Amino acid sequence: MKLELIKRDYDILNNSKIIYFYYITPLLQKQLISPWHDIPLYTNYKDVYNFVVEMPSLTLEKYEIQTKVMLNPIMQDKLNNILRVKPRLESHRPFLYGAFPQTYEDLDWKDKRTGFRGDNDPLDGIILFQNKEYENIEIGSILQVEILGSIPLIDEGEIDWKVIGYPKGDKFYSNNSLNTLLKDTDQLSNLIKIIDWFLEVKYIEKEIINHLHLNPQFIINNKNDIRLIGEKYFICNKKLTLEIINDTNYHWKQSFSKVK
Repeated sequence: MKLELIKRDYDILNNSKIIYFYYITPLLQKQLISPWHDIPLYTNYKDVYNFVVEMPSLTLEKYEIQTKVMLNPIMQDKLNNILRVKPRLESHRPFLYGAFPQTYEDLDWKDKRTGFRGDNDPLDGIILFQNKEYENIEIGSILQVEILGSIPLIDEGEIDWKVIGYPKGDKFYSNNSLNTLLKDTDQLSNLIKIIDWFLEVKYIEKEIINHLHLNPQFIINNKNDIRLIGEKYFICNKKLTLEIINDTNYHWKQSFSKVK
């Protein structure tokens, strides 16, 4: 499926956008598709993945792929039957938030790295950028991204991995390894603020205290692939993260390949 032939339609329901995806067939017909199941995860480039933007940079409206709605349009989530808007906090930093297609954090899968079961959603991504063109990326945009690492966020008792990446070819991040970035005071501070934001938002919204967690034995066995972020957080490196991406693609195939 050629990504340039994937388009988006917009509708309005209850003062909120609905974003549908469709594909232009060789006969120039419009065929509705699912951004979760029909957009491929893997690209023609090694270790580069397709990524669907759900929340553009610095936006607060909580848009996400609707896993329980036919064809999985992107819609604004609801909390207590009210359209969900994230609180504006000092810790909010510029990044693109969204999901990796054809991935699934399976509820029936106990993640060996954390000991927690999946959150029943596609794998989430936090995409960092330096190029200002990404400040204007729209909901539903499809990007090709490269990987820096991942954060094992435990959200309401389930593992909700946050993969950290950057747009393919970004000169700043392409030229800097994770280790180098963590030695950069500004980049380190930025990552800490991003993690703070995720934890603070959940507490404000639901008074739930989320946290990062890895099994102690997993840390011992993979100590060279896990890095500290400041004094209280940590991140898995690219090697471990690629394994996580492949695992969640496997679980998607096991659970949803029949919908294809």
